[in-house]
Amino acid sequence: MWLLPLQLSFAELAPKALGRAQADQLLPLLYRPLRPLLLMTLPLQKLTLTLQQRVTQQWQPPASEQDSAHDELLTIVHEHQALQPDRQGGLLLDVLALSEAHVEDIMVPRLEISAIDVQDDWKEMLHLLASTQHSRVLLYRDTLDDVVGFLHTRDLMRLQLKEPLTKATLLRCVHDVYYIPEGTTIAVQLQKFQHTGERIGLVVDEFGDIKGLVTLEDILAELLSQLQHAPNESALNDVPQLIDATTPLRELNRNYGLHLPTDGPKTLNGLILELLENVPCAGTTVQVDGYLFEIVKADPTMIQQVRLCKVVEQPQNQSNHDD
Repeated sequence: MWLLPLQLSFAELAPKALGRAQADQLLPLLYRPLRPLLLMTLPLQKLTLTLQQRVTQQWQPPASEQDSAHDELLTIVHEHQALQPDRQGGLLLDVLALSEAHVEDIMVPRLEISAIDVQDDWKEMLHLLASTQHSRVLLYRDTLDDVVGFLHTRDLMRLQLKEPLTKATLLRCVHDVYYIPEGTTIAVQLQKFQHTGERIGLVVDEFGDIKGLVTLEDILAELLSQLQHAPNESALNDVPQLIDATTPLRELNRNYGLHLPTDGPKTLNGLILELLENVPCAGTTVQVDGYLFEIVKADPTMIQQVRLCKVVEQPQNQSNHDD
């Protein structure tokens, strides 16, 4: 009976107590016998690290080689389309072009983000929540730069069943904001949404300023539009009488069969301003990449509405613009 307590005292408790009390004195004594062994294995450690780095470099090609492979594939598909146009080649061109698109191409611009100021009157907040068409509502304090978080309307319904709805209880249901760096490609962001489980995020620039909003649904809609899109020149007849100049170019191309370039400005307003290098007045007519637009409404800072007068000539490299 006395053997077990004695064993615990000398084998377990005594070494631990001695180590805590005399740690500074015991550590050098224990380290000295191990130092020669460490020096003997040091060359082996360096050799292993060198082999690991070489194997990693061999299996991971440089970014320049990846870009070269992408450009080479794009050139091959273009040559195939020139010799034998088909739908499969056009679809592959759309997918390759989409891999280079960024979240700024599909995001909701900052000025168009639907959000609610938590500093507003409670009745006004309830009215805005009741009239919203979105499942997630962005809450901010005074300015959009001071974001509180996202509110899911589903959580709001659950809260109403448990307790009276007040501003304080509403703020407890707010979810943290997921931020997306400007310049992130659509393909990369789709993977990030998949890994993080997020469905919505705010796009920010290098200074932390909010540029716009992107949802998982926006990315999926863009992907599906590329798979379902078929060139149809008769779609030009469906172009509305007045076009909102702040509409993204990709949306105009997708909805009305246009072929406006998307590798520069993101909106029709930006494309015209870049071409003219000034803000035109109402009544001005401008030709943009084979399309003749009339400025219908403009203010001193931007173009608000335009009208598509006619198609001067169809762009030759449609596949470069229609992505």
